[in-house]
Amino acid sequence: WKNIALGYAVDGFAVHPEDENIIFINASGKLYKSVNGLSANPTWQQQGSYSGRQIYIDPYKPQYMLMMTGQKGVGMLYSQDGGETWESIQQNLGTSFVWGFVPGGPAAKGRVYAFDATAYYIDDIYNEAVFVKSKPDHALPQSVDLGEAYPNPFNDSTQIPFTVYGTDTKISL
Repeated sequence: WKNIALGYAVDGFAVHPEDENIIFINASGKLYKSVNGLSANPTWQQQGSYSGRQIYIDPYKPQYMLMMTGQKGVGMLYSQDGGETWESIQQNLGTSFVWGFVPGGPAAKGRVYAFDATAYYIDDIYNEAVFVKSKPDHALPQSVDLGEAYPNPFNDSTQIPFTVYGTDTKISL
């Protein structure tokens, strides 16, 4: 066994699925990242103070990450940029902190299970809309109808009629 840690007690870590030199470690209430984690002298950069615990890097889309914290009311943190920034996705997990989580298997890509005194799951961590905490500053359509392509999609020129309902949205292609 070779030691890759920082000299602090490690509370959680994750290894990038496409580059094993990229390693995240939670230690002493701080999140650290190394881009040369398997070298003889790895360097570590502090990414923030999160009191983090378990870290998950999605193996299919590694820019999506989750981190469990030991902070009551903060619970789960989510990153969609490879761990550069984090936001809370506590939402319906109550006021307690998350004790742990496990990712769904290959048949449930994007699903994550979490638990505190009970168990929860969230689908599609790739979908940014799952994590929206406030209304967007622009109106979203209520529905969209997409018609059939004519004369057919293999012609040089094809028309596809569509209708957007419920907003004055400008659409361009």
